[in-house]
Amino acid sequence: MFEIEGIRERFTPTASRILDDAIQQSKKRQHYYLGVEHIFISFAAIETVFFHEFLTDLNLDAKQVLSFVNEHLNINRQYVGVGLKVPPATRTLFKLAWEEAQRWDRDIIDSTDLFTAIFMDTNS
Repeated sequence: MFEIEGIRERFTPTASRILDDAIQQSKKRQHYYLGVEHIFISFAAIETVFFHEFLTDLNLDAKQVLSFVNEHLNINRQYVGVGLKVPPATRTLFKLAWEEAQRWDRDIIDSTDLFTAIFMDTNS
C-alpha cells in the first residue's frame, strides 16, 4: 500500500498542511480514500489568494469551481476498507509534483507543485 508518510517527508510545511487537510476532508466525508479532488479543495482553502488569482486569470469563478468539485465529492465513490486508500490518480499527482519540483532544482515539493501537477495529469 502507498505510504503517505514517505511522500510527506518531501513536502514543504504548506504542502504538508494541504495533505493533512485533504485527508481530513476525505475522512469527514467518510470516503476513506485520498482523491485528487480532496487535494484540490484543500489547496483552495490553504492557498486561497493564489487559487483565486489563478482562476480569475482564467476568467473562472472560484466559488463556482469549488461548488462543482464539492458537488462531485458529495456523490463520489466511497472506499470501504481499512486505512486510507491512495488511488492511482493521486499517486500520479504526487509523482508529477515531484517531477515539477525537480524541474526547478528543488528536492522538496511545494504547494504550487501539487497544484501544477493537477493540471499536468490528463486523467485528473
